[in-house]
Amino acid sequence: MMTPPPPIITFATAWYDLGAKFAKEQYYVWASTLLTNVRKFNLVVYVEDVKSAELIRQLGAANNVRIYVIIHPFDELPLYRTHRAQFEANHTRNTELNMHVSWKLVLLWCSKQYFVEITENRIGTPNFPQNPTEYYGWMDIGYFRSRIGKIELSGNQIQQFPNNERLRQMSGDKIHYALVNPGIIETLKRYIYNRSPKDGLPKVPIPFNQISVAGGFFILSSGGPSRIWREQFETHLIKYFSAGRTVKDDQYVLIDLILLNPMVFNLWIESPTAPNKDAWFMFQRLLM
Repeated sequence: MMTPPPPIITFATAWYDLGAKFAKEQYYVWASTLLTNVRKFNLVVYVEDVKSAELIRQLGAANNVRIYVIIHPFDELPLYRTHRAQFEANHTRNTELNMHVSWKLVLLWCSKQYFVEITENRIGTPNFPQNPTEYYGWMDIGYFRSRIGKIELSGNQIQQFPNNERLRQMSGDKIHYALVNPGIIETLKRYIYNRSPKDGLPKVPIPFNQISVAGGFFILSSGGPSRIWREQFETHLIKYFSAGRTVKDDQYVLIDLILLNPMVFNLWIESPTAPNKDAWFMFQRLLM
């Protein structure tokens, strides 16, 4: 039997029991769909404690040489240590979400860039002995859902994900996100390009109910972009907090940064669209 080629991409993901939009049991099903089918990429799963690590192994990570489970207590996340009070204060203003999720979950969403950066930094070390890869990225642990009636990858198909040729065809110097609502971009530009000289933020806040960029999956190349992207995101997030602006979620900050820096990002649009194609998960199809 031929030895499969080494992965060219390493993804980070996380499982922290902080409450979410769906029941835990549903996330167990989605996580298992991912974990039992990892073959062509490395996956690093960050968890709170030993109990969570054992859960991830039971859901499919055990005995898979492509999956690494790393314990990273939530209270050791940099944004928790340095800006916990700002996240708590923001939560009292965040009327779009504060009745549905905790401030800790919003902080976790805003730590995706950090997880990707430390993943790239750790690869090749004794605790993570894989070779460095050409690309790194974030993938929500519930990214592969295999829903009936949707064009989504299932078990054997996930095992073939990603198509390395298609991955390499992406511009290596860009950060890649999915644009789920192209029709709103011109409206958002009118907010984002009208900046306040006082704090550098939009004079009129971006609408909290805007839906534009999917934050649950992104890809970038190796060699520095993960650190730069984490620094840029956190700096912009803190600028919002310092001005007393409300941050609904990570995607609220993302769209502001992306439209301000169009040369840095590549926003992907799926065409043709169809009711059975969920744009939030388009990279399942784009990379196959």
